[in-house]
Amino acid sequence: MKPLIRFASIVTVILSLTAAVRADQEYVWTGGSVGYSGTITLDSNSNPAGSITDIVSGQITTPSGTYIFDPTMISYSQSAFDWNPSEITDMWIDWLTLSGTVDAGFGENFGGGGQNFVGSRDNPGGGDYLVDFSGSWKAEASGPSVPDTAATSALLGGALAGLAALRRRFAK
Repeated sequence: MKPLIRFASIVTVILSLTAAVRADQEYVWTGGSVGYSGTITLDSNSNPAGSITDIVSGQITTPSGTYIFDPTMISYSQSAFDWNPSEITDMWIDWLTLSGTVDAGFGENFGGGGQNFVGSRDNPGGGDYLVDFSGSWKAEASGPSVPDTAATSALLGGALAGLAALRRRFAK
């Protein structure tokens, strides 16, 4: 096998492994009070210094309703948050719903203070959050991470196309 094709084959394998590591991971609100639940999908299974852009999707349900995460409506976000393959370890994010009448938020051990929460507030100008401090965000245990199809397809497709072009060019 020619050295360039061998090199391209190695690069293809590395890109494939990189795509697998960057697979989306879903975390669920577990151990909380009755009536509270939530899911957050992050763009990888681990990050010691993440940001708001790492959230692929998220939603929480409280006794007052279900709220879908909208990154354009952020009212407060901790500058970074941390997670690993088993749990979210540090996070605090609040957002307004599209109607602008309800706050919603995700939290986990904010700043090491041990305040886990999933919550909402019907009146952004006042009132208490409807929160559940008794749960925590754990990685979905029902199977492997959710494939990040856009990033994975682009990385793998590009690598395979490049490898095929090199093989055709140097097959003579």
